[in-house]
Amino acid sequence: MEEEFEDIFKVAFEKAMLCNVHVSLVGTILMVNQKFANFLGYEKGELLATDIWRYVYLEDRSVLRSSIQELFTANISCFFIGVRFVQKRNQMLFSRIMGNVIVPREIERPFLSLWVVGEEEWNLLNGLSSTSPGVSYKKRPKPLLTKREREIATLISKGLSNKAIAHALFLSPETVKKHIYRIFQKLDVHNRVEMLNKLKKKGLLP
Repeated sequence: MEEEFEDIFKVAFEKAMLCNVHVSLVGTILMVNQKFANFLGYEKGELLATDIWRYVYLEDRSVLRSSIQELFTANISCFFIGVRFVQKRNQMLFSRIMGNVIVPREIERPFLSLWVVGEEEWNLLNGLSSTSPGVSYKKRPKPLLTKREREIATLISKGLSNKAIAHALFLSPETVKKHIYRIFQKLDVHNRVEMLNKLKKKGLLP
């Protein structure tokens, strides 16, 4: 039964729609799927047992490192941050990372699972992909919130502070404040609690 489950896990891991990489507390890459290898432009074997920090843009390493440390010390259950990766051919790619700790029964030490979402995947997830040739679409009504406002509202719902949101989206804290003020105006609310309740009623937040 356990072997069957392990086979299913491996297939799901490899066939996942998003890039996935498993790393240790110190950042050693334990396992990668083919999509993550393609994202960075390496063969899977080239990435295994190397440090994840080698592929993260220098200025973003401290943010990712501190988030990983917080996860392993159980200060947070998961994180969602913006990080820039550097491909094999030295091209910098912006991505969003969601991380959580996995504690398998057969392994003494837990490891970190990082789901990496590139710009193309992020746009697809947000329904912003370009129209396919030969396919017609009805014009959609203008959304209540802009893409950036929806991102900020989602991060607020996860309990992130303005500073943490600024780090995640590569914005200044002042810019985040301005976006939040505009959201308040659009929704006619005066605080975050009212904002989240109204967005949930409108079906814009789970």
